[in-house]
Formats: sequence, C-alpha cells, structure tokens
Amino acid sequence: MPAMRVARVLTNETCNQACGFCSARRPAERRDFVVAPAVVRRIDAALSAGAREIILTGGEPTMRRDLADLVRYARSRGAARVVLETNAALVTGDSARALAREGLDMARVHLPAFGPEADAITRDEGGFVATLAGIRALANAGVPLKSPRRLFRRTCISSQTSRPDFELQTSTSCASS
Repeated sequence: MPAMRVARVLTNETCNQACGFCSARRPAERRDFVVAPAVVRRIDAALSAGAREIILTGGEPTMRRDLADLVRYARSRGAARVVLETNAALVTGDSARALAREGLDMARVHLPAFGPEADAITRDEGGFVATLAGIRALANAGVPLKSPRRLFRRTCISSQTSRPDFELQTSTSCASS
C-alpha cells in the first residue's frame, strides 16, 4: 500500500454553526476524543503513516483554544503543510496571527452562500458577517485562503488569496476549485 500523503485530523466534533447538510458535527464533544493528547496521537499516527500534509478539521477547529499549539505541534513533527478547514466565524485578529506564527499554510474557508442566504444555510444569524471578518483576519495575518467551491450563483471568492485587502469578487464566470 502506498504511503498516505494527506491526512484529515479531526480536532473536535462540535461546531458553532448548524448546517443541515453537515454530518461532521455532534451535539456534544466526546472528551476522550477531543483532549489534546488524543489529537496529538492522531497527528502522530498520520505522520507515521507517511502524511506530508495535515488538514485540521472538525466540527469547527477554531472552537479549540489550543488550535495554534496543534499547528505548531504538527509542524514540529515534520508536517510539510498544515491546512485548516474552518467556517472562520470565530477567527479573530489575535487567533489568526497566532495560527500564522505557528506555521499554518492555508485556511480552507467554508462559505456556502452569500449574505442572508449563508446565515439561513448555517443557521447562524450573523455568521456570514462573522465569517467575512474571520477571512479578513486570516488574510491580514498572511494566511493564504481557499474557498473549496463557487459560492452563490454569480458571486465567488477568488480561489486563493493572501491579500490583506481581501474582497469578495463578483463575476459571471467564477471558476470552481
């Protein structure tokens, strides 16, 4: 069997949003699953199996206070890349700078729609505005961003940006990534 190159590591099981289509969240955390030593063991197992890229995912990883520590740990153990899958709604300037400082290579931001439609899908009133603030914080900290898909009809985020002047871009032909 060939060596694993990319590994998704669950950091937690709960989320600050409640997307109807999501099966990655639970109503409550299983403590033995989410304690730092358990997550560290999953990172170690992935790296031992040959992973070069660690994707920290959840639930919503930014609900963890020690997320930057997990990024630093993965880098210190030899991860060539560390990627965060997030809705970014809880990201602040301080947390974005900490993630960047500890070696986060990219944030994949989930944004299922634009404006009020996003709040309806995520069942998180104000979540869209919070996500935009989180995206800006990550961009300002120098963390490259990626949106995994076209967002909403004619509105999309450029597929990758690390520009501090991040803006939503409207186009009639947004490329899907």
